[in-house]
Amino acid sequence: MEGWFAESPRLLVGAAGRLSPEKGFEKYIEAAALVAGQRRDVGFVLFGEGPLREPLTRQIAERGLQGKFLFAGFRTDLQRFLPQLDVGVLSSYTEGLPVAVLEMMAARCRWSPPRSAVRRR
Repeated sequence: MEGWFAESPRLLVGAAGRLSPEKGFEKYIEAAALVAGQRRDVGFVLFGEGPLREPLTRQIAERGLQGKFLFAGFRTDLQRFLPQLDVGVLSSYTEGLPVAVLEMMAARCRWSPPRSAVRRR
């Protein structure tokens, strides 16, 4: 996947899912903008297709993430790419059984749960 970027990132963060409101990918993009503001060596990828592709593309441009944040589309061979991620992200507002997390775990990829899933003490 590093060949997909103009500059090869040292760290690669990714997420996968249908580009729809419940998946919360706008939060993933916001987090990517925060990280990219602190580290120039990180690349972001999003696997999937759906009705929010255009708004998410605009958000990426508004946050200045062009060239650092890529849409990889729907892939039937996702398992080929997940092991290359340094961190996988789950940004969903709601999930029954998060298949993306199961796939990340099978690929031995570190993953980040949504903030709403983290219990506060």
